[in-house]
Amino acid sequence: MDNPKYYVAALLAALMLLLALLLLRSNNNSQVTHVPIIESTLTQSLDGQRRFLTLDMGKGQTHVLSAPTSAQCSPRSQAQIEQTTDLFGRTRYHFISCQ
Repeated sequence: MDNPKYYVAALLAALMLLLALLLLRSNNNSQVTHVPIIESTLTQSLDGQRRFLTLDMGKGQTHVLSAPTSAQCSPRSQAQIEQTTDLFGRTRYHFISCQ
């Protein structure tokens, strides 16, 4: 090692970057909403079955969301989803249940 203070400085900079990323990630806004289901599709592939729900997000927008195959969701019913918006404005959806 030629000069250990460069290695220590690089390590400290990497730790500060990691800490900043963790703080940014923890600033999520989360809310639980109910949205109508347009369609429920069960697909078969080589590694098993998958269920996809097409949801009416309002204002003419739809979103396809993965759900467990055990969820018996019929069209025209409501899906309870968790909507998470991160610091950069990206929205993610997580299926909770059908009602």
